[in-house]
Amino acid sequence: MAEVFVEGDIVRLKSGGPEMTVDEMFETDARCVWFAGEKHQENVFRISTLRRAGGDQ
Repeated sequence: MAEVFVEGDIVRLKSGGPEMTVDEMFETDARCVWFAGEKHQENVFRISTLRRAGGDQ
């Protein structure tokens, strides 16, 4: 079962990468935003590809 996220959660891809903030939730996807240096980035990811950032995950 896919993890449940809400807007404002800090996540990252299970494969790695930067920490991102969940900006908007859809049925099976989450729009995430982050900064690469000073450049604002955003993309939509499948929820199943995300995990909560931090901790021992």
